[in-house]
Amino acid sequence: MSLPSNDLIINLKFRPVVYRIFFLILLFCLFAEIVILRVHFHELASPEWYKGLVKIVLSSLIPIALFVRTLTFFLPKLYCHYQVDHSKLTILRREQKTELFFSQIESVRLSKWSPRFLGGFELTFQNGDVFRFLPLLENSHLLLQRVYLSSPTLLSRDSYEKFLAQFRMTDHSWARIRSKIINWRALSIKFLVYPLIVTGLCYYQGWRWPADSPAFDQFLWLFLILFTLNICTALILNHFEERMNLFHQLKNSLHEVKRDPVYEALIERAFHGIHGVVTLFLTFIFLF
Repeated sequence: MSLPSNDLIINLKFRPVVYRIFFLILLFCLFAEIVILRVHFHELASPEWYKGLVKIVLSSLIPIALFVRTLTFFLPKLYCHYQVDHSKLTILRREQKTELFFSQIESVRLSKWSPRFLGGFELTFQNGDVFRFLPLLENSHLLLQRVYLSSPTLLSRDSYEKFLAQFRMTDHSWARIRSKIINWRALSIKFLVYPLIVTGLCYYQGWRWPADSPAFDQFLWLFLILFTLNICTALILNHFEERMNLFHQLKNSLHEVKRDPVYEALIERAFHGIHGVVTLFLTFIFLF
């Protein structure tokens, strides 16, 4: 297995997308609070102003709590510097410096979730401190490598190698998913055009639900049902597609993680066909 030299200091940082999500959450909270104030602010001018105030306070609990939690819990972690050498992990935060020695690790727990679903690993130290590391911290598998090299008895070799291989393949999995997302033509056909066509055909054939609702509501409900079936089918099939890609890579080698474009293209085409067949079958079962 190719391992980094013990003399090398490894610097870890969060993936760029994590910072973008962080600021999007803050903007969402601010936007939600502006909408709440816009909707209820006029009630403060009425004789029963206290009712409007109660509505504002109750409605603001979730966005304000999320905003504060994001700032107080996630912000300090995002702007920490992580350095890994052969014997310890050093966390630098402004003037603070925390050193976590591998010799003081009591146990290592690997997540049951796949790393592509943000499953990571947990280090428990002898003083009771627990630190969790997710794939959101880029190249965090290098930390796991150093921990294993320092104390091989903390993990079985088989579980360590399989989990590490999955960890290193996470970027491949996310790259495949990203390529599907940016292919807007295929997404439009699969998740918008198809539901619209089937909705129009079913509506034309006299399928109505709820029966006493306006025509537009009936059309919208039918579209949402088909859209939801489509999304659920795609998510389930994508899981099996990624599992097949993972097994194919693991079969070739646990240590040399490489993508196989020919195999990936073949599997993707096969699952496109399976998705179409399953979606048509579910539509027929549900509507007819």
